[in-house]
Amino acid sequence: TTPTEFDREFCLNAKQVMAFIEVTQKDKFELIQRKGERSFLVRLDEKIRELGVIEVLRKGVKHITGETIDLFYRKPSSVYNAKDAEKYSANLFSVTQELKYSLSHENRLDLTVFINGIPIITCELKNPLSGQYVQNGIRQFQNDRDPKEKMFSFARCMVHFAADTEQVFMCSELRGKASSFIPFNKGLNDGKAVLPFGAGNPVNPNGLKTHYLWEEVLSKNSLANVINNFAQVIEETDEDTGKKKKKMIFPRYHQLTSVNQILAHAKENGIGHKYLIQHSAGSGKSKSI
Repeated sequence: TTPTEFDREFCLNAKQVMAFIEVTQKDKFELIQRKGERSFLVRLDEKIRELGVIEVLRKGVKHITGETIDLFYRKPSSVYNAKDAEKYSANLFSVTQELKYSLSHENRLDLTVFINGIPIITCELKNPLSGQYVQNGIRQFQNDRDPKEKMFSFARCMVHFAADTEQVFMCSELRGKASSFIPFNKGLNDGKAVLPFGAGNPVNPNGLKTHYLWEEVLSKNSLANVINNFAQVIEETDEDTGKKKKKMIFPRYHQLTSVNQILAHAKENGIGHKYLIQHSAGSGKSKSI
């Protein structure tokens, strides 16, 4: 989609939001038109700010007369569910390059991923051939992307990626200079229990080392799976202070692939098998479990 379609006030591609609702929920679209699009966009904006993008995509938004406006349709678990499969195919997955996201300046994001007009992922892309590396993208998020901006507020997007041709890093909550980016890489062994071990990504004989980000993770089915089953906002209690804090969870590459591989094996071979997942210390074993 073109950057000019983006509504900086509401942090949405409002044209796509309304197009999705018109195609999938004609009666509710007509209700919104009668009551005014702006009042619905205000309501949608409020609910994303209050609940986070994942909750809004999963459960929709109640508007005016209590009608729930669906904003995303899950991928059905069975291929025989034709009605739900048709709904799923109506989802609008799109990408915008060079997105101007703020009302106060003209800074641009390299890449922004949308579902049905709602932004879910931002990316800063770097090319070592021009002297720019993934670390430059990380510093850009830390220094030039104000977490007070609506686009970067808590749980407004699922995740923020910094990537070059060699590595990918991710952050689920931007906090300025304190933003913590962690690896979203395969490991040199391509995720297998064989040598060579180590950080980074294996050589890809068919292209870039970071091809998996585009071909696997950001595909329509993969993103739908992440929204349905992985990404979430959780509440944790600090053991020392007792204070509760919300945390945005987005799966790391090894968590996403290991869980998907086990589920695929169980689906094909039945239940009752034993599995061993090897994660390094601090890599999120409890979430994988």
